[in-house]
Amino acid sequence: MLPRRLLLAAVLAAALAAPAAAQTGLRLNGSSQYVTFGAAPTLSSPTFTLELWFKREGAGATTSTGTGGHGAAVPLIAKGRGEADGDTRDMNYFLGIRASDGVLVADYEEGTGQTQPGLNHPIAGVTSIQTGVWYHAAATFDGRNYRLYLNGVLEKDTLMAVGRLPQGASIQHASLGSALTSTGAASGYFAGVIDEPRVWSVARPGAGIRDSLVLQIATASGLVGRWALDAVSGTSTATTVAGAPAGTVAGGAVTTTGAPFSITPAQAPNAPSAPSPANLATGVATNADLSVTTSDPDGGNLTVTYYGRPVGAGGTAGPDFTYVIIPDTQYYTSSM
Repeated sequence: MLPRRLLLAAVLAAALAAPAAAQTGLRLNGSSQYVTFGAAPTLSSPTFTLELWFKREGAGATTSTGTGGHGAAVPLIAKGRGEADGDTRDMNYFLGIRASDGVLVADYEEGTGQTQPGLNHPIAGVTSIQTGVWYHAAATFDGRNYRLYLNGVLEKDTLMAVGRLPQGASIQHASLGSALTSTGAASGYFAGVIDEPRVWSVARPGAGIRDSLVLQIATASGLVGRWALDAVSGTSTATTVAGAPAGTVAGGAVTTTGAPFSITPAQAPNAPSAPSPANLATGVATNADLSVTTSDPDGGNLTVTYYGRPVGAGGTAGPDFTYVIIPDTQYYTSSM
């Protein structure tokens, strides 16, 4: 097998480019604006990668992905939403943001010939999306492994059983910034800017997603749709993939400054200070309130957890103990 970087180069050799100076994205108002590709059979697939850059600028409006799916999610990329069960009006795929906590979500409905046609398979990430911040999102499904990535980092990894493929023959319309039925009826609207959306008929590996965050990809093996969103001509925005549909821009959405194609590394939380009760304090009541001061340089919310253990008989201290930090398991490697 080729080394990872050579393999990436081979897969994307058809067209890779750093973002152009005039690169833009498309701003959507969260109430009436979106991009539709129609029924778009070339964008249907039982295996897929969905990816794009986005900057959320408001709450937007939610839609439902169907019974047993996400009941209130803001669409980013979709080929369908809740409409029917057990036929080609089932949803092929959905990538969006959950309204209740702002995390990434994905969903699909099982297709014809699968174990339970029409059954939804929702998954969700863990990181809350902040407004005014650019992110890269991706959802992949290879027939068994169902994954969500935020800024190239794995957020959710679910192993599906055999016989749980999506409805790859869905006649529901494909879209950006909203979710459409088989008749093109829109529901749910993203508020903010989207850029460089891509649809693949294959599940891209996490390493490939991370390595290409800084790139625009015009054409490549398995890439079935890509829209730079650098220009809108009338109501049309072009694709760079042969055979893929151009997008029709609805509601008068216009271009604006696009994605930075770079990720600002997250900073570690500031060291906690001013603990109460103070360290090594004595005479503390058994019902004392615990508090500590800390903050996140990136502006996010922090969760502080306290751990305790019962004291020995007669109030004597127990044995010493040690904290061991286990690194994120997705970065483990092994060799034979």
